[in-house]
Amino acid sequence: MMHLLLSASRFAGVSLLSAALVVPLAVAAADGALRLPSYPQGGRLVDWTLTDSRFGFVAHYSLALARELDGCAGADPSLAALLRIAPHLVTTSTVDALNQLQKCKPVVGGGSGPSAFDRLAALETGQPSPRVFDRARALALRASPLTPDYDRTFWDLTGDGHRRSADPDSLFTWGPWRATAGHGCTLQRVLGRLNEDAQTQPLLVAAFEGELLAPLLEDLLGKDGCTRAKALLLPLTRDAARGDALQLALALLATSARVRAIYDDVFYGRGGVRLAPVEAYAAAWKAAGREVTEVDAAFFLQRSLQYTNVTKEQVDHFKAEAASAAAPWQLRRLASRTFNAASPGARSFQTGYDVAVYIDGADGKLERDEIEAWVAQSRLKASDVGLQDKPVDICGVFTLRACPEEKR
Repeated sequence: MMHLLLSASRFAGVSLLSAALVVPLAVAAADGALRLPSYPQGGRLVDWTLTDSRFGFVAHYSLALARELDGCAGADPSLAALLRIAPHLVTTSTVDALNQLQKCKPVVGGGSGPSAFDRLAALETGQPSPRVFDRARALALRASPLTPDYDRTFWDLTGDGHRRSADPDSLFTWGPWRATAGHGCTLQRVLGRLNEDAQTQPLLVAAFEGELLAPLLEDLLGKDGCTRAKALLLPLTRDAARGDALQLALALLATSARVRAIYDDVFYGRGGVRLAPVEAYAAAWKAAGREVTEVDAAFFLQRSLQYTNVTKEQVDHFKAEAASAAAPWQLRRLASRTFNAASPGARSFQTGYDVAVYIDGADGKLERDEIEAWVAQSRLKASDVGLQDKPVDICGVFTLRACPEEKR
């Protein structure tokens, strides 16, 4: 059942009360939940924001909630409007909207009947339960105004040939997994895959049509499209119309579910660009004789974005110490400490992200510096996006080399 839950949480040994929003997204899978994030500040819990892709499962849910509020005569219309303006966010406004819906359409028959939230979830006909990959993406990309999405692009290159980003090889970046036109040529790889697919090729041509972009697309897809990337893109940084046109073209492509699926596949499908770290962590779990859970898979995805190398020495240490990590959260905490940066600053940054995948099970047993790093870098928990420590087929999340064909 969906309800507003008052629960006790413990952070760094301090007991705190939190109003947590629990929103199952499918009646058949009521244990899959969303929750309004919160973090400790000044001895109390402060609400935070959960940010999903604008094309993700949270947006489907929020828009369904807005439609239901439209039918409530006494509901504040601004709440439905806020949901439609930013459907990919879970905020305190989402809580207010759910409370108004509960008043408008109360549970019939007391606690034994389906709640208004259950009936709301049932409206999402044709929408499958969110995949582990989708929930993990929301956790990995964090609630930040700078969080990239499939319709977001960024000019790393400036008009004078310098770069804005910290990546010295980046020229222009597209989307959540950072498809770049520089070293690695991943932008061109995605465009090439879209050009080869019968469904997306017409969309690609239409998005790049015209004298401004059609020649650029042809050049980027050509045999020298990678080595000449800087020469091809630099003129666009000096011409606002052309630079904006490229960004708009990719934003238009991102509205296609097929385009987004191919984009994901380039990075996390068979032979994907970012699969090597996932393979390494999955192998470490196997070496330690441990099964992979949903939260573990999210940890692997998170680490694949942060360029942390996994060495044989680290795996050997992890395997030797894994027996003492009885619970899954303890295993991830061990992995965080084992596979981490050497410098204190980078280590704290990495730990801050990692705490999100093991804070749920810790029950106040974390050190203060872990909590402080988590508050600084994340403020989310795996449970906020409905991820649980139940076993999952890793091949159902990522298409690793050892996985059967077409598994995910």
